[in-house]
Amino acid sequence: MIGLIIEVEDTGPGISAEDSKNLFQAFTQTQKGVRAGGTGLGLALSRQFAQLMGGDITVRSEPDRGSCFTVSITVQKGGDARVKKRLEERRVAGVRPGQDTYRVLVADDNEDNRALIRELLAPVGFQIEEAADGEEAIEKFKSWSPHIILMDMRMPVTSGYEAIVRIKDMKGGKETPIVAVTASAFAEDREKVLNWGADGYLRKPFKDHELFDFLKTFLGIEYVYEEDTAPARGGAARPSKPLSPESLRELPDGLIDEMLKATLNLDQDRLMELIDGAGGVNERTIEGLKEMVKSYRYDALIGLLKKRKGT
Repeated sequence: MIGLIIEVEDTGPGISAEDSKNLFQAFTQTQKGVRAGGTGLGLALSRQFAQLMGGDITVRSEPDRGSCFTVSITVQKGGDARVKKRLEERRVAGVRPGQDTYRVLVADDNEDNRALIRELLAPVGFQIEEAADGEEAIEKFKSWSPHIILMDMRMPVTSGYEAIVRIKDMKGGKETPIVAVTASAFAEDREKVLNWGADGYLRKPFKDHELFDFLKTFLGIEYVYEEDTAPARGGAARPSKPLSPESLRELPDGLIDEMLKATLNLDQDRLMELIDGAGGVNERTIEGLKEMVKSYRYDALIGLLKKRKGT
């Protein structure tokens, strides 16, 4: 074991002796901190994490002369073992040159779901068209002739089920793969969409590599992968973008309340259980929440959840 000491020093306004006494108490802020915003949890949580690692955080400060925070923790020396990156965790950098430019029609009434797929596929070389309901998907199929269709099943005006049947009856419809994208995990629902004419079934939330694998299977496409020799971390295919309160709008109010309670209690196991049980939410939101929990960004998570409650 190794004792690790980290010092972070600034030349700011410093902290008064009175403020220093309560600096590590939860929901306590200096006057300057109150004006800057925040939750008053950052230092309290940081100290608890340091103590859980067999260390502590202390501070030395004088008004108008800056502050010095000292973090002491106990760490174990790492070995030289290298973790082999699993095949499905490789990042797709693009479509291998010399192939067609593939057209993908994304039909989903949820704009966030369409944006998720567009942000995954467009940068690597796919052409994307979008439809917000089944009727629009049918019109886009007739006018644009996509190579493949990703079809949500529950849409207004014309459902995904009906759209599949009508497209398959059109010229070129039988030759165009349609992948049903749905949040249902029941086997009978999978059989239902296949019986209606879908060529494949992709369950939401899906991992990035699952979508790329479907396209490879149905289109025979070949990818170029990024060279990434870093050890594999978790199951996310790529880092999550910062979450916004709007990205949590699909989560029920009751779940938001339970997550907020678990966060305030620093109950990581309960938080992960709640996140894993959230159905019908896109993968980036799920991975973003897990990333915040695993990196102990509870102060940011509390702020995010509270803003979501206020939307």
